[in-house]
Amino acid sequence: MVHHLAYVSHDMGLSASDFASLTATSRVRNRHHAIGGFLLKLDGIFFQVLEGESGPVHDLMGRIALDPRHRDPRIVLDQEAPARLFVGWGMAEVNAIPRVLGSMGRAALPWGERLYEALVEDPLLASQMIAAGALLHDLAAQPGAEVLAAPGKMGVPTPPVPGMGAVVLSLNDPGVSSPHHGGARLPG
Repeated sequence: MVHHLAYVSHDMGLSASDFASLTATSRVRNRHHAIGGFLLKLDGIFFQVLEGESGPVHDLMGRIALDPRHRDPRIVLDQEAPARLFVGWGMAEVNAIPRVLGSMGRAALPWGERLYEALVEDPLLASQMIAAGALLHDLAAQPGAEVLAAPGKMGVPTPPVPGMGAVVLSLNDPGVSSPHHGGARLPG
């Protein structure tokens, strides 16, 4: 049976080059253990989905929990799934682009921190982010695919994150063969 585990944690200052190295290494190791998923890094926060057999997924989560690159990792979803959603993705790096709201500059907390809190408090949000990632996977798997979506129009419910609005996801995986790497962008 396929298992999905999603967690959120605080990034302890990983540089862009270290992050690229981490995702490249994870992609190889995870494929070796038949684990797929995606890793989202934004504004000091990691959101990662691990997909595979329960034992290897939980073993990997145990190692992640001890990794000094993460602070306060919190499991936000841990359940069996009817089928794999991320076939071929040993680990895809997904970049989130917030819909910038005028009030964000006056917010008490950075939007990444608000997303962290929203994910910890609402498991449904984690499920919806997994569904959005699966949609990107399916679209990116098509030859020549390009994901174009405005906030709230990705084919899955995209509830607003408090103080942030809807989230637009884009894919950055060197293994994707589309001319734009399946990246999402705002039309216009």
